[in-house]
Amino acid sequence: MISRLARLLAIAAVAMAGTGPARAAPPAPSCRSPLAGPVGTSSCPGVRPGAMYFADNGNGCSMSFVFHGSDRHEYVASAGHCIWADSNLGSPADKEAKWKPGAGMPVSDPSGQRIGRFAYGIWTDERDFSLIRLDSGVQASAAMCYFGGPVSMYTAHSSGIVFLKHFGNGLIYGDTIPARTALARNTLDAHYVYAYAAALPGDSGSAVMTEDGQAIGTLVDLDGDGTVAMTRLDTSVAEAERYMHVRLSLQRAAMSPDLIHL
Repeated sequence: MISRLARLLAIAAVAMAGTGPARAAPPAPSCRSPLAGPVGTSSCPGVRPGAMYFADNGNGCSMSFVFHGSDRHEYVASAGHCIWADSNLGSPADKEAKWKPGAGMPVSDPSGQRIGRFAYGIWTDERDFSLIRLDSGVQASAAMCYFGGPVSMYTAHSSGIVFLKHFGNGLIYGDTIPARTALARNTLDAHYVYAYAAALPGDSGSAVMTEDGQAIGTLVDLDGDGTVAMTRLDTSVAEAERYMHVRLSLQRAAMSPDLIHL
């Protein structure tokens, strides 16, 4: 089994893959705002928001939120570019696809155990989202690592600051402070949320929620000015439901105390 560093380098190739033309990031805040909560460390085993996975094409990413489908299958979300990106330079594949059970690209946990196959993916200028259909018998937890939640899905479009929480497997951060907080200047964009966050290659695909536990998006892009881009969860799920003809129900969990796990 390859080392943790080798795994993270594999993730970096995917997470740094371009997700389309540069999008305008929000202006820097004029003053420093408090974070939503502390950073912290903890393990993130299994299938759940924040856990690591590897696709059969060698790409590695983090998991987003868990969904129950009206087709009686269980799904875990991630970034769409984890399916098609093959280098640390690139642009959106302009693809949207779905796969029947047994036909999608296999996905494994860090130990090499297969957990499912990609069932849906989209990677365009406006969307970067995927769904992994879990194999029968694979048990998923709805609770985001460290923070717990989500308690609901975020659907608002706010002009004010929104505090955020996420857990991912970025280089350095994945081994030090994988549980992090961030802030978005607003949530007005129909497809993306831009946030000031601590993120590095490897966090791609990770679940992001608001301070009070509303599932808001999936981290998909790193900008060079200290901001990250998240594809909005509400619009991404709606598009996936339309394309797949499956209703997707967000699986919820209670919030956990924000305690640093040493």
